[in-house]
Amino acid sequence: MKYSITKILNLGAGIYHRWASHNLRKIYKKLIELADLKSDEKVLDVGCRPGNLDLMIVDGLNKGSISGIDISPKMIEIAKKKAKEKGHNIYYTEVHYL
Repeated sequence: MKYSITKILNLGAGIYHRWASHNLRKIYKKLIELADLKSDEKVLDVGCRPGNLDLMIVDGLNKGSISGIDISPKMIEIAKKKAKEKGHNIYYTEVHYL
């Protein structure tokens, strides 16, 4: 079962990335507002998907940091690529579950 979930997430990663970039921006803005983050906090994004939320948060964290985890290697690959392209140092890693 665990491998089929990861395979499905990997297959849909590119489509989800494009969809989320356009459709979740308002929700992400509200989440950031509700979180009331300070510039020195450490953020862990569990189920980070392609890192869109992280890229919106990172500019406000002058001394803080962001780490993202996801079970989809493809989502992590996309998130790493986007962060690198934008010059941000966000730590992403794939997690395995039992």
